[in-house]
Amino acid sequence: GFSIMAGKLIADQIEHSTAGSLDTSYVVNGSAKVWVHINNVNDVISVGNSLNTSSITDVGTGMNRTNYSNSFSSAETGITVSVYTTGSYSNWVRTTGYYNQYSNSHEHLMIDETDSFYDATSNNSTVHGDLA
Repeated sequence: GFSIMAGKLIADQIEHSTAGSLDTSYVVNGSAKVWVHINNVNDVISVGNSLNTSSITDVGTGMNRTNYSNSFSSAETGITVSVYTTGSYSNWVRTTGYYNQYSNSHEHLMIDETDSFYDATSNNSTVHGDLA
């Protein structure tokens, strides 16, 4: 069942007419709590779009930090990162990952095929976990 109180919808399950039902805990626990798309134009980074992101910081060439608006209950979260870059083949990003993972931020790094840090055209992060 469900009830509506003070503008809240309280439900234990979501049911589709043909696809079955799902406990709402899967939706709450399985949804990304942070995501960010970071643009890099002429070595100036900016947020293209985001959820629960208070700011970003350029930590150095090929490294930036995403600061969260609302912290996680611990630094043990699931982070997925991706990158897009333009340019010659000598500047393609070979490796992307995260490091320095905290409850209130994470840092994203990009490395090219020569094992040098490289500023990509854009990068993305998605974080799953329990908010504090």
